[in-house]
Amino acid sequence: CQCVLLQSSPPEMLIQIFVHFDKENPEGIWTLVDYERTKHAIKTPKLNPGWHLLTVVSSTTESPAQKYNGTKFFLDEWCKRLPKVWILNDFYNLGNDLSRGGRKPFGLIADFRIYARCLSDDEVRKLSRAENTDKHPDQIARRLAELDAATVLVQRLDVPDCAAECLRALGSLATLSTQRAKIFHVCGRQLLRLMTSPQPMVQRQAKRLLNNLS
Repeated sequence: CQCVLLQSSPPEMLIQIFVHFDKENPEGIWTLVDYERTKHAIKTPKLNPGWHLLTVVSSTTESPAQKYNGTKFFLDEWCKRLPKVWILNDFYNLGNDLSRGGRKPFGLIADFRIYARCLSDDEVRKLSRAENTDKHPDQIARRLAELDAATVLVQRLDVPDCAAECLRALGSLATLSTQRAKIFHVCGRQLLRLMTSPQPMVQRQAKRLLNNLS
């Protein structure tokens, strides 16, 4: 069997990253599928129970931060280099398998990010260790926090046409641990009401925000 982490858009729904389990590998083998549809099995160290950071960086020698021609697959600080291997730039489905009706969840995922540039090895290490979090490359969310975006966004939650997008923005803002208590303080009761909204999108974004706050 396999647990799918990342999958491309329909109609192909290419499974790009997954963990394969069988009798010989009961703990699972991570597998990455590149843009040529070639599978690359990755033998990783045994993981201890608890949360872990998975980072995939595809780059070329022209990248300022990551002068590597291929893909680096990180689990926490451990790294597997895959030269001349690149993943398809089509990230459609996360943490489930669309080909099985979305009924095979990967597991708990606390945070998922796509960066518009390549992270350096040092940045990945700091993310794994949660060092210097003020310098992490999530500057948009931090800028929103500096502008007191939570207070502004909450004022539009009563407007049906704005509620879903405001909840989406608050959910992203809640990825910053420093903002969670503030967000719950200014809209906690309202958030619980919105979870029973007649609008499905509002319900989904309200549940996402509550999950990020927990």
